[in-house]
Amino acid sequence: MKEINYAYSIGSNCVSTFFIRHYKLSKFSGPFDWVYVDFNSALKNIEQKFERYTKDLFYYNPDVNYNNMSIEELKLHLINKEYHNQVDYRLENISDIEFELHPNKSYVKDFYINQHFLPDEITPNLVQWNKSCWFPHHDFKDKDKNNVLINKINVFNKVYGDNKDNILFIGFNKFETIQDAYYEIRNITRSYHQSDLKSDLFYIILAPTNTPPEIIKHENVTFFLKHFEGIYQFETDDKHPEAFEYLNKIYKFNILEKPTDIEYLPSSNEYPNIIDYYDSGY
Repeated sequence: MKEINYAYSIGSNCVSTFFIRHYKLSKFSGPFDWVYVDFNSALKNIEQKFERYTKDLFYYNPDVNYNNMSIEELKLHLINKEYHNQVDYRLENISDIEFELHPNKSYVKDFYINQHFLPDEITPNLVQWNKSCWFPHHDFKDKDKNNVLINKINVFNKVYGDNKDNILFIGFNKFETIQDAYYEIRNITRSYHQSDLKSDLFYIILAPTNTPPEIIKHENVTFFLKHFEGIYQFETDDKHPEAFEYLNKIYKFNILEKPTDIEYLPSSNEYPNIIDYYDSGY
């Protein structure tokens, strides 16, 4: 039985982090915790050692009207400028869009959008972007809190560089049709095996299957496909004990602490709401 020492979220939303925290599969936080990131963008960030993960961020505030701003005024809303010196054209009319996470439920909060991982089109439903990397719970204007994420990245790069065989990536997504779920399974499998990543991947997928959970394995990639309809919320709905039970059949978990032989930047633990409660790793 393979031993796992570290578990990391690999997207696509906060549920994978909830799962890891709930079942105590990690003793510290990862770079993708509490972030909305599509699978291929997550892979690219890992392969690039997160070189552009915190760079060229557009700060979106629903109380600000960006539409009538000049190019120079829009630039003032760019954070950590490095490779882009202006706002991407897809974001110029962002104030015309009423964002939502779920149908008919507006998402009226500020967040940061990474311009290196923008979708083909900025549409209202944030979770349906074909490409995404946006931060709903981070504050990049605060240097100490920005350092929290930099520390997570440095820890990940160290751990992954030294322990590829003992890391388990855990992902989560939900689809409205079983056809979309199977399409995503093929996409994830192909992308992962074409990437440089060698660690095991466990991916929970919810879809209206009307069948018992299905296990789909492709070498070191395992999918746990489970029936669910409607809007899923981890705190009020099923926490997938069958998935955790299955993991314990194929892995031996010996979860280790974060490494101490790296230099940590000064950082703050003061994150609001969900972060403050679940994310005390830094």
